[in-house]
Amino acid sequence: MLPEDPGQPPPTTPPEDAAPGALAAVEEQARPVVGPAPGHWSRRRTFHPGSLPRHMAITVLDLDVTKRRNLRCRYCFKSDRVQPDAPDMTPDTAFAAVDWLMAASYRASELWVNLFGGEPLLQFPLIRQLVPYAKRRAQALGKSIQFGCTTNLTLIDEEVAAFFLPRRMFRRWARARAGS
Repeated sequence: MLPEDPGQPPPTTPPEDAAPGALAAVEEQARPVVGPAPGHWSRRRTFHPGSLPRHMAITVLDLDVTKRRNLRCRYCFKSDRVQPDAPDMTPDTAFAAVDWLMAASYRASELWVNLFGGEPLLQFPLIRQLVPYAKRRAQALGKSIQFGCTTNLTLIDEEVAAFFLPRRMFRRWARARAGS
């Protein structure tokens, strides 16, 4: 759970004068349009106490969204010899990772997520869901979150550019040398 101000009641405690069902209505409005499936463990927004740092805030997260590659660069450490059948990251896992970052960042207000792989743009459908989810969660908590992407740029097309440009996601690109 996100660290709370000890002087404030927990957010799930309705005010004494709240109409019956008011809390349920607020919670329903706050539910993300896209997010973990109902009943998924990350919906509880609690984390194992040992998973959160004790002495510092975490503000940067690298998400390895896929091991798949569209090129066979010699330098790539995502070779077929290491976990050749590793599945792509699921939306539930990606949303839970963002929720963990929000909790582990404590009072830090500026967060970064770097999308990594293999070739992360092979998981563009996941990216299309994850970025708006993370932006909404950050805004609700008074934080900002930026995304970067480590890619070989070969999968940039009109659709990817149309998604990334308004979200200012071209500001932080790391380009891998294709075919090296």
